[in-house]
Amino acid sequence: MSREIVKHLDAAATSQDKIEVTYRPYLSTDLEGPQLDPPITLVVTEVEADVFRVIGRARMLDVGNKALPAESYTAKRFPGLTR
Repeated sequence: MSREIVKHLDAAATSQDKIEVTYRPYLSTDLEGPQLDPPITLVVTEVEADVFRVIGRARMLDVGNKALPAESYTAKRFPGLTR
């Protein structure tokens, strides 16, 4: 493993910031754009490294607290909601 990768892994390990991964799958038969819209965003939760490879695990966090629908209908944006 190069020193450059180790430097970034060490910085990530000591950081309090979340590391987000965006998953955009493409089909080999349709390269016009990703197949998921919007793409899935995951947060890295675990990382293992040795001299041959780096393995990371990511998961969807806080799915239970996501608003559905994702758009909030407020009186400010939609004045017709108020009487």
